[in-house]
Amino acid sequence: MGDVKRSARVKKPPGHLLLVITEFLYPRKRYEQVFVPTIDDLRLEHAQALAAGRTLKAKWIHARGVAGALMAAVGLTFGEFLRFVVKIG
Repeated sequence: MGDVKRSARVKKPPGHLLLVITEFLYPRKRYEQVFVPTIDDLRLEHAQALAAGRTLKAKWIHARGVAGALMAAVGLTFGEFLRFVVKIG
């Protein structure tokens, strides 16, 4: 029992880094209204896929969720820029 090597390690949940970045970049209200629910949904779907033994689907859900949240971040940033340009123009 002493020679058993374990390769398992604790991993952060899907979307962790994205939440850290968006919490830093966006106002609290925007962060809580847009990004937290998006990542919560991602994590729920991801856990359900893993519980069902569907690892490929879990990977797809992770990729799709992160891409969607990134698109929302870019869209929000671009939209705020346009509002600023219209306001000063």
